[in-house]
Amino acid sequence: MRQCVWGQRVQGQCVRGQCVRGQCVRGQCVRGQCGPEQHTSRSQTVQSPGTPLRVVGCAWVCAWLLAGCGGQSNATAVHADDPAHVPDGGATGLDATDDDGDVPPSAGSSSVPGSPAASGSMAGPGVGPAPGSSAGPEPSPVDSPYPPIPLDWDATPNNYRYVRLTHAQWANSVRDNLRMTQPPEEIDAFDDELPGGLYDTHEDGLYVSEGVYFDYETAAESLAARLEADPQWLSQVYAGDDPEGFVAQLGRRFYRRPLTDAERATYLEIFETGAGFGSSESEAYAKGASFVLGAMLQAPSFVYRSETSAEGQPLDAFELATKLAYFLTNTTPTDALLESAANGGLDSADGVEAEATQLLDAPGALEAFRRFHGQTWHTRHLAALPTEPFPEYTPELALDLQSAADAFFDHVYGQGLGLDAILTDTTGFVTPRMGAFYDVDVPGEGLSSIDLGPERPGYFTQLPFLMMTGRGPNPNTVRRGIELNDYVLCAGVPIPDGLDIPGLPEIDEGMTNRERLTAFTAGDGCRHCHEGYINPLGFALENFDGFGVVRATDNGFPVDTSGAYPFSEGAQSFDGAPQLMRLLAESEQAHRCYAAHLLEYALGRQPSANDSALVDTLARQSQLDGSTRALALQLVTSDTFRIRRGGTP
Repeated sequence: MRQCVWGQRVQGQCVRGQCVRGQCVRGQCVRGQCGPEQHTSRSQTVQSPGTPLRVVGCAWVCAWLLAGCGGQSNATAVHADDPAHVPDGGATGLDATDDDGDVPPSAGSSSVPGSPAASGSMAGPGVGPAPGSSAGPEPSPVDSPYPPIPLDWDATPNNYRYVRLTHAQWANSVRDNLRMTQPPEEIDAFDDELPGGLYDTHEDGLYVSEGVYFDYETAAESLAARLEADPQWLSQVYAGDDPEGFVAQLGRRFYRRPLTDAERATYLEIFETGAGFGSSESEAYAKGASFVLGAMLQAPSFVYRSETSAEGQPLDAFELATKLAYFLTNTTPTDALLESAANGGLDSADGVEAEATQLLDAPGALEAFRRFHGQTWHTRHLAALPTEPFPEYTPELALDLQSAADAFFDHVYGQGLGLDAILTDTTGFVTPRMGAFYDVDVPGEGLSSIDLGPERPGYFTQLPFLMMTGRGPNPNTVRRGIELNDYVLCAGVPIPDGLDIPGLPEIDEGMTNRERLTAFTAGDGCRHCHEGYINPLGFALENFDGFGVVRATDNGFPVDTSGAYPFSEGAQSFDGAPQLMRLLAESEQAHRCYAAHLLEYALGRQPSANDSALVDTLARQSQLDGSTRALALQLVTSDTFRIRRGGTP
């Protein structure tokens, strides 16, 4: 199993801060024990409506095992493959990780734009083609001693029948079910989620822990009290004044199906209990409604998505409607979708396609696919840019970078584009604060859409990605290479045990960043991964400094952006980002990786060997059509999405 810093790679994914079925996070797994914190195991208990959720199960006693940079006697060695511990950040080589298990941007040092090391690095009028631009020799096939790394099909997903809503899904569902204009403010008090994998939709992280239980309870009480105190809001939630209608309508929304007779009777009893505390007819109705809402918000049928069909059988129509809505819009099914499910509209692949097509045009789809792309490439780390030691990194700039990344992925989805555009589209979104780094004037306030030119194709040559993998005059070349290798090509490299990795030395006066890194990773324990897979991809972006500014020289020497990579369809040479991004966009390997990511996000589990044929089909669709929307339609109409797989309780 591949190891990673401060945690364990679980079926190829590095997870930290959470126990995942005995896998260790923020430490190494020791016979099923992990740490440092105690985490309550998943509860699949389904109780009667109105009964608060209870957490059933044991807690793992976790041990804190520090996997130090030097590879201590009982610790698996730390390796530069993990972005949390790549040595480009400074002399120590240590970068911190954040609580969700993803890798925050690394720390850099020394100069800033406008200093001698950066002066003249911004492309401007009269400046010739930058190193790595489209000028120069075309990419060409090469012989490589390094084999391509195929997709990892070793995953054995649990395929849980009951999976908790993510915090975002919970908030969006409450907003839509209660006819609110914004997600409820109660979500701000929820504990941060600790995903069980790359995505917050991963099944291994979505259970009701003790903390989540209390979050739900507190939020339910607060929302119920607010509804009771606001007659106008209550009338928007349900226009009538009869308990039977209120229970039936609210129950259908929160349970995402019609209530059974027994459930309806139980909630009517709850309504009458609450109404008994009212001193007037209107007060009695409001109190009864608040009691019902408080119970429904804590009901397992609301907080869990379920798949109760037998193995190999189609999902129940309402469960399929739920699965469709949360994948494509990140919120609860609409009344129209539930009506379609009730009338047989989802009983065929054609019916699913028709409903999915409408969902893909809904406003929620933009948010859902923004989250998919952002979690794939870790854009939430942009909000954590430091203010020290570089004064250029301000909270306002961090927000600008996050907004620019979101706008770019919204542009890709909104224009019916896909991976090809993510890698090659020169459209950028820039604020006045960002304009100085791009060397462009941006009028007004907020984001402006501009063409960044041929030397900046795609997301990975834009400031959000480059600053996240920079911080300082020098790029974090290893981090950039790992991001492209692991998350664009799905080519996670195996990590040798027993490595002792010192900090990256300072750059000598007669040395470039590339020369320093090449010498540093030339040892027998590092050469294979770095020379073959990581460094070449990072070096293609070497003409962008740690601030994302174009540079022609590094420490007084011409920047070298050349390299070669062993793609699954054959090794190719390239010189600079434009050539590399075009190779990636044309690579079957990159499209298979993108398809695998989408499958994992949609299903909430890692792809397994049984998914390989569907991934291949989606990859071909991605290469032919180039549209994320088209991939999503093909995915939701597949048997993999529509039929129950696995029998885990």
